[in-house]
Amino acid sequence: MDWNIFTILLLNKDVVSERLSAWVSSISDTIITFRSSLEEGVLEERMVILRTPSPSFEPTAYNFKLSTEDGSTHHMDFKKVE
Repeated sequence: MDWNIFTILLLNKDVVSERLSAWVSSISDTIITFRSSLEEGVLEERMVILRTPSPSFEPTAYNFKLSTEDGSTHHMDFKKVE
């Protein structure tokens, strides 16, 4: 049998030690970080893909913005950060 096992670890860097975070990063094939902010009713999320197993991979960042126009209609903006 060929087993493909994926393990996803979600770490809250505000709660775990820097040493644990560094260790998990050192043994991971793929590293994706997220940072959120909420200002004036707009939720902004930045996703940075730092490492993948692909040899041709280059680190990439994306921004997601979620806002409401009239309190009931939601607008989502998604773009790659250059």
